[in-house]
Amino acid sequence: MKQSILSRRMFKRGEVTETERLVEPVSISMLLLFGIALIFCQLAFFPIFSDNIDSYFHSFLLLVPFAGAGLLVSRRRYLVCMLVLGVLLCVHANFMPLDYYEMLFRSPILAVAFTCVGALGIRFAQSFVNNRIETKEGSRASFVFKGVAICGGLLVFSFLMTLFMRLVLFFLGVSSTAMDSNHLLPYLGESFTSMGMWLQVLFNWLTWCVAAILSNIVAWRLLVKGVSRSISAVFNRWLLVVVMGAFLSTTAISYCIETAQAMRVADKTLTDQVNFFIDQVTGYDERQKALKKSEDDLVLSKADAAANVIARDPSIVGDSAQLATLRDSLGLASLTVCDGDGVVVGDADGQDAIGYSFASNETTKKYLNLVNNENRLVEDVRGSIDANGNEGDKRVFAGVRRIDAPGFVQVSVDAEEYAKALNEASVSNLASSYSYGQNGIIMITKDKLVVSTNNSNYMGEQIDKVFGLEVGAAENTIFYDQIASGEAVPMQDDENMSIMYLKAKYYKEYGVFVIASSEDIFVNRTLSIVLNTLCYLALFTGVFMLASYMLNMVVIKGFKRTNAALALITEGDLTQRIDERQTTEFDSLSDGINATVDALEGWIGEAERRIERDLATAKTIQESALPSTFPPFPEIDKFDIYASMNAAKEVGGDFYDFFLIDEHTLGFLIADVSGKGIPGALFMMAAKTEIENYMSTGMAPAEAIASANKRLCANNDAGMFVTVWAATLAWETGELTYVNAGHNFPLLRHGQDGEWEWLTKKCGLFLGTFETAKYRQETLTLEPGDELVLYTDGVNEAFNVDEEEYGNDRLEAFLVAHNDLAPQEIVRALRADVAAWAGEAEQSDDVTILALEYGARPEVTKRVTVPAREGELDGLRKLIHQELGNRLCPLEAQNKIDIAFEELFVNVCRHAYKDKDEVGSVEVTYTFTPSPSRLTVQLVDEGIPFDPLAYTVFEPNGVSSLEDAMQGGLGLMMTKRSVDDLSYIRDGNKNYVVFTKSW
Repeated sequence: MKQSILSRRMFKRGEVTETERLVEPVSISMLLLFGIALIFCQLAFFPIFSDNIDSYFHSFLLLVPFAGAGLLVSRRRYLVCMLVLGVLLCVHANFMPLDYYEMLFRSPILAVAFTCVGALGIRFAQSFVNNRIETKEGSRASFVFKGVAICGGLLVFSFLMTLFMRLVLFFLGVSSTAMDSNHLLPYLGESFTSMGMWLQVLFNWLTWCVAAILSNIVAWRLLVKGVSRSISAVFNRWLLVVVMGAFLSTTAISYCIETAQAMRVADKTLTDQVNFFIDQVTGYDERQKALKKSEDDLVLSKADAAANVIARDPSIVGDSAQLATLRDSLGLASLTVCDGDGVVVGDADGQDAIGYSFASNETTKKYLNLVNNENRLVEDVRGSIDANGNEGDKRVFAGVRRIDAPGFVQVSVDAEEYAKALNEASVSNLASSYSYGQNGIIMITKDKLVVSTNNSNYMGEQIDKVFGLEVGAAENTIFYDQIASGEAVPMQDDENMSIMYLKAKYYKEYGVFVIASSEDIFVNRTLSIVLNTLCYLALFTGVFMLASYMLNMVVIKGFKRTNAALALITEGDLTQRIDERQTTEFDSLSDGINATVDALEGWIGEAERRIERDLATAKTIQESALPSTFPPFPEIDKFDIYASMNAAKEVGGDFYDFFLIDEHTLGFLIADVSGKGIPGALFMMAAKTEIENYMSTGMAPAEAIASANKRLCANNDAGMFVTVWAATLAWETGELTYVNAGHNFPLLRHGQDGEWEWLTKKCGLFLGTFETAKYRQETLTLEPGDELVLYTDGVNEAFNVDEEEYGNDRLEAFLVAHNDLAPQEIVRALRADVAAWAGEAEQSDDVTILALEYGARPEVTKRVTVPAREGELDGLRKLIHQELGNRLCPLEAQNKIDIAFEELFVNVCRHAYKDKDEVGSVEVTYTFTPSPSRLTVQLVDEGIPFDPLAYTVFEPNGVSSLEDAMQGGLGLMMTKRSVDDLSYIRDGNKNYVVFTKSW
């Protein structure tokens, strides 16, 4: 599926848009929710009227959310959303149109075109500009240029869409201009000169520009800056979508319910009105007959009154003046008296009619029946007849038999007065004075001709023409069938630009049409919806805030506390426990995390113990690979050599070695591997083996180092290297041949009291990197009493807590200050001095030292390991005294050695292993140096860190017994006074205590 615009741009830049998974569903949801709400709440569009033609345009407010979501939704999904909204618009226009404008969208094609073409046009305008600018070669266009380009494209599109809608309206017949090609060009001309069209273009352009700018801002913030993935942010976003959806849906449903309710009320009102007028039409004949009878009786009663007056005074018959007075008093138009032959004998209008015979005219001949057969007679409206037989004004004539003599009396009333009385109940007056709402229309037709209406514009019109139908067309039957269904039919009112709802009913040749305007039907809907919307807004705002607050209180705070504890756990504090118990889910989460931490703690402990065992084994193997027996060659009295290696970790990468090449040549070396730990130890073993193998063959040192380098380079996938200082010593002649392959410069002392010299010659690169590296060797001659000190960078690059380096100057100064020390003593003393310098700072590198003195007899060394029990003290003393006796040590010196040894050994027994249940061990090493005579004793234990030299002050008044005093500063004071030198260092997990006594 094609991606949205901004996501494609981001993928071009290689950015990962994980947030699009959240942005696009939210955008689609908001697009559909806003679109549906706008359609059903009739906010999607509104008219802008033109200034010189009878037409209007729709302002596409519906496209604002479409344009806003266009950048965030893929093209295919966007089109599906438009199609859905187009179908909804069509359905709504057909089943519940809310105003005149929506009636246009009863056509599915026009509805879908309205939603799809307009919205997609906006989106493509933005897409075209964005893509063109983003993919343009060279520098990216500025934001201002891009905004101007988008706004320009939208302006062109707004003009085209406005013109398109005018053409649609033209061909749909909405415009007053005739729908034929002859009027199309004038219509277009009027459109281009219409202020309404340009107002529509401007308004659409402004709304679309605002939508485009907002959509770009929203899209950039969501897709480029990213969406917060915290549970609170995600929950609040989706909660906002749900709440807004519920709010919009509820408002739309409320709107539809209000509309449906108003339509039900309107339908009932229309039905009642139609039935009322049908009842009026149905009783029209009976009412007309009764009213005519009443009017006839009124005329006859006047005739009877005249006959009675004449009967009381027959003399007035011949007096026209008195007859006229009687006529006027009775409200008659004429008064005539005839004899038994029907001859006029008296007339209120004068003497002209005297002698006229009613028998002479067929119209008046009927009155002769009043003489013999009938008592009363009333005629329908006819013209009056004079004595000459001429017809005059329209009147209603009536006659009665005379009382006083044979004959009859004829009277007449004005036909207009008579008709006016009858018309009071006629059909034409039924609707004329009836008011129905503000704009309601009532029409009563007879044979499709409007005979009664409350709108004079339609009086006398053909009903087909009133409804905009072609008079007498066969297609009109569809409209009349729809009316006959009994439903309220929505109609367009071109005059008032609104919807009118029509209901009609027929009775014989009569038809009753009642039309209600949408303004009258929905007069209370707006206020009701505003009130409901405000209530819903307050309700859903409260729901959103309450839900967010509850989430924060019930879930988020628990997660924050849990995460805080987990942060401490991940930092290594496995004593932390989670205790969130407010819900069963948190119970399970807390128990699960605690169980995991417990298991992890057990696994880590087991792993640590296993690693410790493995490292201890590796350390044992590594130490066993290095020479550890001193003196190594006691039968050779030409040199004395001693070395030690103290790893920064359990195992290290430094190493030393010495071996006999032949009967008069010693090979020895010191090296430093680039790595530490297990990898460094493995590479160290390989390097040691290769170098020893080649040097043992008797090769020159340079050739041996070159050969070893080639072998190390061949299998060095890890890229490690090793610095080496290797040499051979011909002890008979003192010739020293060495190679310095990138190692630290050693120091050489000339004679017992001579100066120290740096051997600064470099002979080649370190081993293991360049297979073709070349090496050269240097040669010098040692004199008896010369001493050589080799070391690794763990000595001169040791740092203290203040990040100060031990340095070469301090190393040289130490050696100058300890000129008289033998190799073993100088190695131990230098190691102790470096440890003291570092203090509490962690050892950063392996410390390896090798010392060789030429022309000196080797020291005699013995090592014994015993349990840390005070009962072992006597046996150790006897062993040491045996050696002292062989060395002719004075008794006074032996006693002082006993005091120091006993104090230090008892300290180890009592304090080193006091936190352990089992008894530890003590390694005791003593070394005898012949000239001058000196004994060095070293005690090594693996107990807790314990520095016996810490008790530096003796306060006799602060102890209660001699034993307490001996365990405190007194014993240490006596030890210090008994020996020449006393030192302590903590190396790894071991305590080293060394004292020296000379005699």
